[in-house]
This record gives sequence, structure tokens and C-alpha cells, in this order.
Amino acid sequence: MEQQSATAELNTLDGVTATTSELNTLDGITSTVGELNVLDGVTATTTELNVTDGLTASTAELNQLDGKTISNVLTPANNNDIPTSSAVNTYVSGLLNALGGFVAIPNEASFPTTNPDPSDNAGTVVSIADAGGLVIDNSGTSTSGTTTGNAAVTITGFPSSLHSTTLGNDLGLQVQTTSTLNTYTYHKLIAKETDITQLSDDINDFNARYRVSASAPTTDLDAGDLWFDTTAGKMKVYDANDSAWEEVQSVGNFSINTLSSSSGTGGGSATFNGSAYRFTLSNAGATAQQMLVSVNGVVQKPNSGTSQPSEALRLTPTTSSLLLHLHLVRATSSSPLVRRSTLASPVTTRSTRHNWSTVLSLTPRSAAVQPLRRPSWLSLLTLLTTKRRGLALAKT
Repeated sequence: MEQQSATAELNTLDGVTATTSELNTLDGITSTVGELNVLDGVTATTTELNVTDGLTASTAELNQLDGKTISNVLTPANNNDIPTSSAVNTYVSGLLNALGGFVAIPNEASFPTTNPDPSDNAGTVVSIADAGGLVIDNSGTSTSGTTTGNAAVTITGFPSSLHSTTLGNDLGLQVQTTSTLNTYTYHKLIAKETDITQLSDDINDFNARYRVSASAPTTDLDAGDLWFDTTAGKMKVYDANDSAWEEVQSVGNFSINTLSSSSGTGGGSATFNGSAYRFTLSNAGATAQQMLVSVNGVVQKPNSGTSQPSEALRLTPTTSSLLLHLHLVRATSSSPLVRRSTLASPVTTRSTRHNWSTVLSLTPRSAAVQPLRRPSWLSLLTLLTTKRRGLALAKT
């Protein structure tokens, strides 16, 4: 039996033309007959088999190629394709075009001689580090830039705030390509680094100087710091000498006032006719306390309410009405007393610029004067009206 098996195995070599050297190649091979049979029917040439000469890939690694297909198009959702380098290049170029691309140049005389857009189209951003000296006309177009080859560059679309201007040194500028060579559209003006730093410092300084809160700040206090007290609804300034927050005081706004007839009760005349006591002011204050009225140099007391006062004056802001009750006023030892019925229309009106106040001078009718002494004496009534806020002094 063993003799027959050996004979059958030897018969396998029947017709083999391999040399002794070639047969020795198999010396030491431990492959089984089944493993060797894998090559049964293989039509690969020696050259083709030599491709694997020196290959160190494992079977698992080689199996990763199983089912894969070489493709000239990169399809992100396809897991079975192996794209070529050309396919990868096309895909990446498409992404850059979608993003617009970016090209940096040092100044407005360094534009590229060819369209910097990968597709020779619109969308790529060209950033100019220093566009100082670029001239923009009154229609928002600049033609003062050039390429490195000294060809003229046109930039359109500048905003109206930049029309008829020349950009200052160190200002940056970004423009976008168009499909036309050496023609770009405005994108963005870039501030100088020093300006940005200064602006940041100014904002920080303002934040340190001005604060808004319900209680007084107690840290980082410097003379002149401002604080808006939301509890009191007042602006305050820090006084370093007193180490205290002091309320900000306004000198006030003074307005010219003239009298005209009022249609309300007690009105009907623009002059002092003996019966009218209500007059319309041209620029009334919000309260009677804002009105400063003097009669023969005596400042009259402001009163609340809207009817004729029993003394001095009242103010009705809604109708800009000034209501007066003129007492007999003893001016000086040598001046007569004048009743309100003796007052006449104003004969002189003079505006002075003493703290923006207005002086309205009126004289009485000489025939109606009831002097206690010297009949020829004419008394002068000076009505001084000002609209004021805070503490203010008006000069006549």
C-alpha cells in the first residue's frame, strides 16, 4: 500500500520540466496540499507573481481592499470607492471656491497679475495689509491700485461714508474677486491696530469712570468718577477731597419769555390793564419755582396751585399761564407806591445776556400813577422771568 501511495505521488511530477534548482525552491516548504491547491488554475505569469515579492501585508490588511473600486469622482457618502488624486484635487478646489478663498498682499500696488480665484471667478477675498493712499472717487470707485505688473486695478462698491476720500496709512482693506481680471468689489475696511487698542482703552477707561448701580461704589475711586444712583435717580460725581459722592448740579437753561393774552379766567389782555392777572408765557417752566419774578427789585414768592394767588405768583404749566397778585410795594423811602391798576403795556423790552436771562421792562401810565410824593415821578416795574433748573442767579 505504501509503495502504491509513493508511486502516485511521484506520478504527480510526470511531465514536470522544472530543474533541480527550481525544485529545491520548495525545499523546507510546509504548505499543505490544500494550500498549494489554491494556486490551481492560476494563470498569473511569473512577472505578475513577482509583484508580491517583498510584500509584508497580512491577509487581513489585503482583505481591506476587498470590494473596493477605484473612482475618478470623490463621493463623500460612498464607502466603497477609492478616489484618485485627481478626484481629490477637484473636490478640494470646489470647497475652496465655496469658501471664496483668501489671498494676502502687502499693499494696494501688489495685486496679482492673474485672477487669484481658483476658478478664475468671483468670491476670493484679497486682503490688503496697508491700503494707505488708495483714492476713492465720489461714486465709490477706486482705480489707483495696481498689480505687480503695474496694470491698473479697479475696485467698486465702496460705501458712501468713504466716497471722495483717500485711505489713511496703515488702514487695511479687503476686496473680493470678480469674473473680470483686475476688477474687484469692496468687502471690508480694517482698522489700524493702534486705533483698536486706543478704542479698547477708551472703553475700559469709560467703564472705570462711569458706573450705574443702586448703591455707591466703594472701590477704584478717582476724582471725577461718575455714578448714576438708580435708587435716588440722580447723577453723582466723586469728590476726592471729601472722599464722598456729590450730586451733580446744573447751572440751568435760561429762556426768553414774553407775555401774551390768555384765554383762561383772568386773562383777555396781553398788558397790565388793571383787571387781567393771567398771562400766557412764551416759554414757561415746569413749576412756579422755576420762574424768577421781581417787582421793583423785590423777588416774588412762587406758590403752588392754579388759581390767582393771594400773594406773589403762581404758574400753570399745562397752559403756560403766569398768574400774578401785585401787592402795593414800597420800593424805597423816596419812591412812591404803585397800585397794579396803574400798570401799562410794555414800552421797552430788552434782552440781556446775563446768564441767558431776559429782562422785560414795563412802565406805568403816567396819568394813572397815584404817587404819595412828587407827582411827576414815574415808577418802574421790572418783571424778570427766567426758566431755570438747579441753582441759578439772573442779573438785571
